[in-house]
Amino acid sequence: MNEIKKIKNHQGIEGFWAVPTSGFGHLCDEQPLPYLRRKDQDLTPRLGGEINANNYSERIIPLPYGKLSGSWPIKQKFFNFTRRKINIYWKNIFKSRCNKERNFYFYDQLNYKGIKNGFKGKCPLLTMQRVFKIEEKRILVKDIINFKENLEFNYFHLNPYIFFKSKKECVKISTSNNTNYQESFKSSTGDGVFSSYLIKNCKFKKSEIIRYSYEYKFNFEK
Repeated sequence: MNEIKKIKNHQGIEGFWAVPTSGFGHLCDEQPLPYLRRKDQDLTPRLGGEINANNYSERIIPLPYGKLSGSWPIKQKFFNFTRRKINIYWKNIFKSRCNKERNFYFYDQLNYKGIKNGFKGKCPLLTMQRVFKIEEKRILVKDIINFKENLEFNYFHLNPYIFFKSKKECVKISTSNNTNYQESFKSSTGDGVFSSYLIKNCKFKKSEIIRYSYEYKFNFEK
């Protein structure tokens, strides 16, 4: 089971975030960005409930993903060889994580573990770290991606996050990059939107480092 970290501040906001399952859990187990609520009001979507009751897919998990321009690197193939999802369904014992579509999802291509105030994931191609800072009037989330090999993508979703379709006046979510992509989905707490900064035909060099952040700012004075 993935590690869950609870959130609570002096303004009565509570919730949680979870260390990614590394692809060994169900999609509805993923919560890599905060689920927040206050006085029985949901402020951000929660990826819980049943998959059949919600149109979850790998594309709406708020972690980066992209489509590789070429074939799967040999190092990643070896890394994924023993990483079968047999704890979900036994039929997956024959299913490779190096999918034919060449979709590189951070949620299942990296092995994650909890660190102080966050989590860190790694695979032969890159590492990713996410750190949370809980304050009275805001939550700050910082990501760092470090490429260990040259990688080329047809497209790449950076700085992704999820929010409700119906605007919540008491919470404002801002990102380092101006988002240019949106995809609607249904969550266990209401209709949500996945948003990201979409980059097309991009190349990342070995040792290249990308940093970006999220800010959840609260205003309950109105």
